[in-house]
Amino acid sequence: MRSIPVDTSNIRFIHLGEIEAATTNEGEPRLDTNGVAMWKVPVSSIVLGDKKPEGLVVTVASATKPKFEQGAELHFTGLRARSWQMGGNAGTSFTAEKVEVVRPKV
Repeated sequence: MRSIPVDTSNIRFIHLGEIEAATTNEGEPRLDTNGVAMWKVPVSSIVLGDKKPEGLVVTVASATKPKFEQGAELHFTGLRARSWQMGGNAGTSFTAEKVEVVRPKV
């Protein structure tokens, strides 16, 4: 299925929970097209002006496990959404090229 770019300019992402390795159905580490390990980053997202945050997981490629303080504001570069359907289930998955902590402006 086609992936759609997500405009993150009005969305804030807050890191929640434990980052886990993305795996295949066989339990093997999932790799991107360059052979780099994929990681599942759980976040709470809120569109500025909205009152209700949404929980989601963004999958990101990284040679090492990303490490962030719980509650840190994150920025995703190249965030894309892809709808999926399998065996009567459906949803939306999110992938990004890069994730980093938002540094406060001084």
